[in-house]
Amino acid sequence: MNQNLAASRKPLTLPHWIGILALLAGITLFLFLPASHFEFTNWDDGMYIAQNPVIHKLTADRIQKIFSSLIFANYHPVTLLSCAFQYHFFGIQPQGYHWVNIIFHLLNIWLVCLIVFQISRSWFLSFTTALFFGIHPLQVESVAWVSSHKTLLSAFFSLAAAEAYFLFLKHGKRLFYFKALLFYALAVFAKPVAITFPLILSGIDHLFFRTAWKNNLRRILPFLLFAGTEFGLVLLAHLKEKAIAPMAASGFEFYSLVPFWTICLYLKHVFFPVHLIALYPTLSHVSWLNAAYALPAAICLTLIVLAFALRKRFVYFAASLFGFIILLAPTINLLPLSAPIADRYMYLPLLMPVLFFCRTLESLWQWAKNIFIKALIASVMTTVAFGLFTISRHDLEHWRDSYSLWTSILRQEPHHAMAHIKLGEYYYEKGNVDEAIRLTSKGVSLGLSNPVFAKNLVAMYMTKGEYALARENALTFSRQVPQDERFYIQLGIIESKENPEKALEYFKKAAALKPENPFTWFQLGRFCLDQLKQPETAYTYFLKSLALDPYQADFHIAVADCLSQVGSYQQAINVLRYVLTLDDNSADVWFNLGNLFKLTGDENASREALEKARQIAPARVPPSQKARLDYSS
Repeated sequence: MNQNLAASRKPLTLPHWIGILALLAGITLFLFLPASHFEFTNWDDGMYIAQNPVIHKLTADRIQKIFSSLIFANYHPVTLLSCAFQYHFFGIQPQGYHWVNIIFHLLNIWLVCLIVFQISRSWFLSFTTALFFGIHPLQVESVAWVSSHKTLLSAFFSLAAAEAYFLFLKHGKRLFYFKALLFYALAVFAKPVAITFPLILSGIDHLFFRTAWKNNLRRILPFLLFAGTEFGLVLLAHLKEKAIAPMAASGFEFYSLVPFWTICLYLKHVFFPVHLIALYPTLSHVSWLNAAYALPAAICLTLIVLAFALRKRFVYFAASLFGFIILLAPTINLLPLSAPIADRYMYLPLLMPVLFFCRTLESLWQWAKNIFIKALIASVMTTVAFGLFTISRHDLEHWRDSYSLWTSILRQEPHHAMAHIKLGEYYYEKGNVDEAIRLTSKGVSLGLSNPVFAKNLVAMYMTKGEYALARENALTFSRQVPQDERFYIQLGIIESKENPEKALEYFKKAAALKPENPFTWFQLGRFCLDQLKQPETAYTYFLKSLALDPYQADFHIAVADCLSQVGSYQQAINVLRYVLTLDDNSADVWFNLGNLFKLTGDENASREALEKARQIAPARVPPSQKARLDYSS
């Protein structure tokens, strides 16, 4: 064996390990440190954090809801529990969440380094694999986007499970096996992409310990039971939220070609990571007659056949390719569950091609006898590392805030419908309603047939006071999707001042279409309270909304409004104080509490409450002055 390579395979002492891990930490922190000052984006961050009352207090009933409910068309209780812990410490300040993502990414890099060393006994291979895994531009989205915390969390527990399972196979201690099982359960219930990870554990067992398949299967069966449970729950959640597109809508060709095309696209992004984008354009003209899709299928099938045929001679190539496909399988539209392309889907699968690339460099170094060839290999490594770092630092800036994110997409894809919609939401929150309407209208006109965004356009017209246009759009959209109760809620709000009878008809129609929507009863209650001046009737509707969602601060505020209108100021104050036990970061609650204290003559308490509201949201707009947007994406 080459002496340099042999040296790279010597056991490492503790100081060596500390040096390697410290170097990886320094490079990672230097790369991602700017992200610690980034803002939340309006792409799911609000849905997971600020507008998600389930995580706003770590109480027994909320923890029970986290583990017993299908939330956001998914089942990921470990992620929501992690978000709840973060909210407890950071509230709605984004910097803490970004730091947590950076730290988890660093922990994952360290685990990769440790696992690769356990398998190869080569510090060169373990260091380079961990380095390229950590600084690759495909990882930027997962680290810089708060909502991708579930990706990092699931990867952390998956890697911890792999390390524990390897130690079990090596030492035979059952404690390591149960640790691996526990870590895997946490991984798969953090994000369902981990459902195929037991096959990776099986591969480690077969490749490095030559375990018979029968015994191998027996060992991973408990892991497969967790995977099957998560798969069933996620499928149920998607069915409940109608998040599964009928396979017939896209056709057999789509689902037979897109997985191969996706694999090839990701491999291209691994080795040529340029023009990465947060939201890739919708696929079109998918057909076996289209070379853009047929050729990747042919390439993939050829690679699979070659890897299988040469699996004994080129172990790293075969293991890397099959491991890559296994880890990607949940996200490449083998089932019509999700968008087929996203950089975050590559977070853990990236490890496989990176491992193969670094193993190839190591083999070339071993083969090289000439110092000039060795120098060339070293320069290639350095150039690749510098190039990856530079591209990642550039792409990181795209995630600074919502404006940076959506404008970066529009620079590459000027006709991207979703980017127009979300940029419109950004301008709406900043108070530029005209620009928000322009962008949202363009997004809808570009063919984004999602009722949520059509509803947001109506809300923007309402905020601007253009009720005729709001009514016209709401009626148009309600005819297009007659079973969507949200447009009837909006029509009720639009008609509430000029035509109360028509408004009541719309609200009741919305309630009949979807009585489980708490906002239907909430808006019906607001109509009765504000327009009909019937606080007792409104009170019963608000209680209905609270029965459906007891953690929504707006509903409690509405109950307090009813009580204050009948003169029960102290009861109203008690209601709002109760809301503060659920979430003391709500500016609306402090604002209303301040007004109530003023009504009772407690000027000091009023000033303190209003000051607290201003501290939480300096540019606060009372809810009555601004129509609510739906941020589901």
